[in-house]
Amino acid sequence: MKKFQSIELRVLLEENPIEGYIEKIFFCDNDLVIAYSHKGKRYLIVKPGLVFYGETEIMCNKKKTRFSLVLEKYLEHKKILNAKIINSERLLLIEFQDYNLYMEFYPPGIIVLTDKNNTILETNITKNFGWRVIEKGKPYIYRQSPNPFDIESFYKLKESDKKDLVRALAIDLGFGKVYANELLLRTNIENKSPKLLTDKEIELLYNSFIELYNDRKPAIVNNDVVPFNLLYYKDYEKIYFPTYTQAVKEFLKEKEETKIKHIEETIKKLEELYNYYKEIGDKLMQNQYYLEQLRQNIIIAAKQYGWEKVKKYLESRGIIVNEKEGYFEIDL
Repeated sequence: MKKFQSIELRVLLEENPIEGYIEKIFFCDNDLVIAYSHKGKRYLIVKPGLVFYGETEIMCNKKKTRFSLVLEKYLEHKKILNAKIINSERLLLIEFQDYNLYMEFYPPGIIVLTDKNNTILETNITKNFGWRVIEKGKPYIYRQSPNPFDIESFYKLKESDKKDLVRALAIDLGFGKVYANELLLRTNIENKSPKLLTDKEIELLYNSFIELYNDRKPAIVNNDVVPFNLLYYKDYEKIYFPTYTQAVKEFLKEKEETKIKHIEETIKKLEELYNYYKEIGDKLMQNQYYLEQLRQNIIIAAKQYGWEKVKKYLESRGIIVNEKEGYFEIDL
């Protein structure tokens, strides 16, 4: 499945402003749904560890879990003060007067509610990562990453220990492979060591990034869904959409349909295998006495007449003898 980059999540947040007051929190299948009032009722659909988007209406079997009930207990009727993607992290922060709600859009898909001191009050996943512990009562810690909209972050590329510029842009600035390559295509800068960048090249990279971010043309292309008009995909067939949100929803729908089709095909194959082996089993049960008698007769005949004569006789009757594996085949 696609890894949504922080700049893509920023576009989704721009298209789906998270403002107003929290109404209800529940689950639809594996999706966390946050209902809030903002120019009418809105729903924030959160696919933990993957992506989020907005809806004006939903149709699903609403399910309450301990986690959603705890979130609702703290946040129901609370005013949303701010929502933002933190720097180049795939991390959404929704701020309230007394609480922070963090959502990580990378595996394992952690969602945590903290107080204003960032002490964890509730989490959907408890896990020890070594450098941080996700657990109630522990401080919530996330990786400190640079702000890609600050040119100083680009100047710091010269301090990168990455082998080449694509890796530095993809990892240090959190752009990922596609957008890192896109910036090189737009600037015609070679994929050299980031330590060799000139100030002019750094400014060119930064300006190209700003231009890229504003060059919106949402599309599904090459098993990907992107909000920007990319040179990286210029030779691929594209399906365009009015908004990135619509493109993402269609992309996920197609993925889900493909997944369902694969499951259905797998079930069909398993059913065919079941019927095949059931038929064999039924025949074995029906002919159990006959097969046991045949086995005993072969043993007796081999002792009396020798194995080679018995083998020739069996083969003349259409019975396949596999001496190496120690079995014979017979039509029932």
